[in-house]
Amino acid sequence: MKECKLSETIIDPWGSSDIADYSRLFELFGIEPVSKILDKFPVTHRLLRRGMWFGHRDLTKVLDAVSNGSEYAVMSGIKPTGVFHLGTKTTAEAMVYFQSLSNKSRVFYAVADVEAYCDNGIKFSQSHELAVSNVADILAIGLKPERVYVYKQSEEKRVMNLASVFSKAVTTNMMHAIYGERPFGLYFSALVQAGDILLPQLKVFGGPKPVVVPVGVDQDPHIRLTRDLAKRYSDEFGFIEPSAVFHKLVRSLQGTQKMSKRDPMSVLTLNEDPAVARKKS
Repeated sequence: MKECKLSETIIDPWGSSDIADYSRLFELFGIEPVSKILDKFPVTHRLLRRGMWFGHRDLTKVLDAVSNGSEYAVMSGIKPTGVFHLGTKTTAEAMVYFQSLSNKSRVFYAVADVEAYCDNGIKFSQSHELAVSNVADILAIGLKPERVYVYKQSEEKRVMNLASVFSKAVTTNMMHAIYGERPFGLYFSALVQAGDILLPQLKVFGGPKPVVVPVGVDQDPHIRLTRDLAKRYSDEFGFIEPSAVFHKLVRSLQGTQKMSKRDPMSVLTLNEDPAVARKKS
């Protein structure tokens, strides 16, 4: 068996994952290559053609729904820790793209204020102000507001209730195996994100349906956890395991790790002043 470096085997949703070889993720984590299902996409996107969207889990389920004209949902969330930058724009563009493939689609956009608080210490009042700016950006990119449900994690009781239900099915050892040693607040925020991903399948939103989650590949631990929880609670809620499409991580301006709002000098924002952009680059 080929020995691999530790950095190649860890995908960290809260850290600075630096992935040198994305093809290794197919072998290590069971992520499937998008290149093998390109013929199923009714319309290609430039990020698809350029290989930026490189991997998926069970995406054919959603593409079949597009082809059959049946209902599906697009779900993702962005932490309100700052204005949109080129990295978050990649996720936003995928949400817009999958919404555009059918008028039977509906987008669920979670303002991840619980995660922002647990991970970044952003106060909920500050999250609200940043979220308004973030939502304006994604609407400007092309999201159709008539088929979007936008909510804050902290105020969506159905998400918090699901997180409470899911807590019964996990153990500390299980969370440690997926995420490593973490403050308990981050484990809790992971359960909240599982609630986000499965929210579109509740009866109030039309019941079980295919759901695609467009995210950076560093978020795959959340996808794996949620797919496991969907199986565990399929009898009770009728959940279908959610699908995901993964994009490569946009590197920081220093080129060493993913672009992150934690370091303002490492990112280019969508409203960057040209003079500041020149200085950063």
